[in-house]
Amino acid sequence: MPRLAYWQKTTKRLTGAPYSDVNGDDIAVNFRVGFLSELSDSTQFGLTAQTGTEFELKGDAEISGFPKQQTPGVFVPITMKEAASVPLAIPESITVGARHQLNNSVTVLAGATYARWSRFEGLDVFSTEGDGGQISQALGRTGDKPLSHVTEKWQNTWQFNVGGIWQATPAWAFKAGYAWDESPVGEFVTARVPSSDRHWLTLGTQWKDAQSGWTVDAAVGTLLFTDDPKINEFVYQYDSPSQKDPAARDLNYKGEYELDAWSASVQVSKAF
Repeated sequence: MPRLAYWQKTTKRLTGAPYSDVNGDDIAVNFRVGFLSELSDSTQFGLTAQTGTEFELKGDAEISGFPKQQTPGVFVPITMKEAASVPLAIPESITVGARHQLNNSVTVLAGATYARWSRFEGLDVFSTEGDGGQISQALGRTGDKPLSHVTEKWQNTWQFNVGGIWQATPAWAFKAGYAWDESPVGEFVTARVPSSDRHWLTLGTQWKDAQSGWTVDAAVGTLLFTDDPKINEFVYQYDSPSQKDPAARDLNYKGEYELDAWSASVQVSKAF
């Protein structure tokens, strides 16, 4: 909740900054359909489409350390809680992929995914108690305005990937893959999701015993970001998401993140 920075500045007598916590849950349904075409004995082509999902997370919003005026010029920190909801849209996507066996030991793969992340325009926390909730009264919130608004305005994305499998022996296979993943975060980079376009590199191996049915897969991967995300985050209006909130003046958060990640996985399975 960016407005907390404003509260902190206007209540310098407090020893700690206000802290907000929002928890919620929901259950939703989406659908996925796909098909696989055998173009030849060595070549397959597939397509998968997934519908979008609309969540309405319901739970509680809590603010601790909120400055309440006790006497003129003296503020004390209090904790407030209010029932809240957060609408969240997960985008629809479509994925295409192809697999081709070059010879008895080498197989190549390629694919692409398009996701409609532009559905995610803002992160809003709404009160479900009306104007009478503790936080609503403290903020002077009325009508349909949210308790908190963060402009996101994400963009649609592409992801492309290529890979290969080398069947070195009947039991051992070695795998490698690369993917370029476009970040959905555009102009409004926030501290919640400091993201940029990224590259994925993965190496793996598989051991399979045809007689017993046991298979062991292991893989390691690294995630490399194209740029160190730079943040210059302001408080924006809910009704005009691209316009700064005048109540927060020119307060903003600036920063630069150095991001990287790696992963490792092991899977054991048995066929019956």
